[in-house]
Amino acid sequence: MGYESTPGQPELGKGSLFLLDKGTLSTKVTPVSISNGLAWSHDKTIMYYIDSIPRVVYAFDYDNTTGDIRK
Repeated sequence: MGYESTPGQPELGKGSLFLLDKGTLSTKVTPVSISNGLAWSHDKTIMYYIDSIPRVVYAFDYDNTTGDIRK
C-alpha cells in the first residue's frame, strides 16, 4: 500500500510487489496501489495477483523453482 501523507488516504501507485529469496530482495511488479492477494493455479504454473484499486486480477506465468514471473 502506498504512503499515507493524510491518514486513511494512501497515495496510489506508490507500492511494489517484491520477491525475497535467500536474502536477496527483488521488485517483481510496480506500480501497486493496494495489494489484496496472491494465488497459484493447481499446477503452480500461473500466479494470480490482485491490486484492489484498479480492481484487476493479473495472471503471470510462474516458475515454481525460481519464483520468477512473466506476463
